[in-house]
Amino acid sequence: NGRNFIDFVLTTPGVVRDVRLGDISFAGQRGTLNSLVVDGANNDNTFFGQAVGRTGSGRAPYQFSQDAVKEFQVNANSYSAEFGRAGGAVINVVTKSGTNDFEGSVFGYYRDESLNANDYINVLNNRAKSPYHYDQYGFTAGGPIIRDKHFFFLNYDAQRNSLPNLVVLGGGRFSSFPSDADSQRGLSILEGLAESYTRNQDQDVYLLKTDHELGGNNHVSLRYNKQEFKGLNYENGGITNSIEHTGSSNVLTDSLSLVWSSAPRGSFFNELRGQYLKDREPGEANSSNPEATIFQGGNLVLTIGRNFFSPRETTIRRSQIADTVTYVLHSHTLKAGFDYNQDEILNFFPGNFSGSYRFNSLADFANGRAVSFTQAFAGAGTTGPTTRPDIKETAFFLHDEWRMTSQLTVNAGLRYDRQTHAQPDVQNPDPQLLAAGYRTDRIPIDSNNIGPRLGLAWTPRADGRMVVRAGYGLFYGRTTAIMTGTATSNNGINVQTFQFTGALVPRYPEIYSAVPSGATSNRPNIFVFDPDFENAKVAQASAG
Repeated sequence: NGRNFIDFVLTTPGVVRDVRLGDISFAGQRGTLNSLVVDGANNDNTFFGQAVGRTGSGRAPYQFSQDAVKEFQVNANSYSAEFGRAGGAVINVVTKSGTNDFEGSVFGYYRDESLNANDYINVLNNRAKSPYHYDQYGFTAGGPIIRDKHFFFLNYDAQRNSLPNLVVLGGGRFSSFPSDADSQRGLSILEGLAESYTRNQDQDVYLLKTDHELGGNNHVSLRYNKQEFKGLNYENGGITNSIEHTGSSNVLTDSLSLVWSSAPRGSFFNELRGQYLKDREPGEANSSNPEATIFQGGNLVLTIGRNFFSPRETTIRRSQIADTVTYVLHSHTLKAGFDYNQDEILNFFPGNFSGSYRFNSLADFANGRAVSFTQAFAGAGTTGPTTRPDIKETAFFLHDEWRMTSQLTVNAGLRYDRQTHAQPDVQNPDPQLLAAGYRTDRIPIDSNNIGPRLGLAWTPRADGRMVVRAGYGLFYGRTTAIMTGTATSNNGINVQTFQFTGALVPRYPEIYSAVPSGATSNRPNIFVFDPDFENAKVAQASAG
């Protein structure tokens, strides 16, 4: 349902949805410890710790079309040193390729309110059917460019999903509002902003892949995938959120992958992989006015103005190169390789920089008397809400699959992973922090992540009707860039938040261009890394 190819993993024993939307939990571990690989290329969003595009998280539904997936592999207890950057599972996906035969497919799925009965609540209130529309459609096509040598595969996949967002003043908690003139005037203003609206999830996914046989021993595969998602009014929603208080949540991803496989000798095989990827996720604002929450008797009536963190943006630009060498020597299959991944990350999250008002009553709102006003400012000489928590990941591995006898195979390997982070450049001079050894300009680098792997497969009976398997390994998870980015901006200097009351509260919808004299900032929450911080380490063992 929804055609998200990642949901295939739910057919694996011990796998359930995580508590965070879009994540999958393997053996009870959090989804941030998983890794997704597509055609041998890293397909993780290293900022949020999810798949590229944050697919399945309630906004963008999928990045690759289900019809473009050829093979799907779940390495939940993999003791091969080839797999890493995950303390949970490595999900491996191979996309389809063209063949010597011209083949294709067309699919479509359609739902609409015109096909549905009216729901019970609408009938009770003599209302028409709620608007609803859901479409998914697309096609695949593949075949030869030159028979036996060059091939192509095309895929297009689209979704059009429209959902209503009902807006009710007070969320239905009020049977009536105060009848005095000021309250009624405030109510009249809000009624003009409380129209229900539609939230759309519209997406187009494109894939083009070519495969080339170069001589008898070389194969080159080139794949380009593009995702364009527009989540109209998905920045916020709910029964007490006006259309002003939301905006479009967009996802724009591009990935270009190259795989060159060569086998110069029957016992020697090499696979070189490269990738360029961009994952851009901007959030828009429907209003230029600051946020305002209007209460009556302690209950929220309506939230208007722009969302307090909009507009925002998170963009990842990735360059990756990896190589794996395989050599067969008698009863040994030896593998060795490296993997280098570099992510340039831009995160812009202007929380409260556009201001946020609170009104305790409709009358106060009508008269412009806010009880408080909150606004954040960038610290002098800092980048304020903009951070660049870049990541570099390097891995090396060596693995041996040794067939000791016809009934016993031993897998043994060693893997090394190192993740480096861009270092912050602002040190909070607070003497208590310094005395405790906490520095806001330093993020520790964990450089001793060595992971041994050992696996056994034994067939005790000659007829092969029983197999005993066992294994043990150390695995290291990734530290997400949202952690390092948060430590960079929330150092007590970059972002300084003030709450104004009394005479310092400006008149809605004005905001301050600079910190006014006499203002005192809120006591900040400071995020700082422990000097002995290490990446997550997971020990896994299994027997069956």
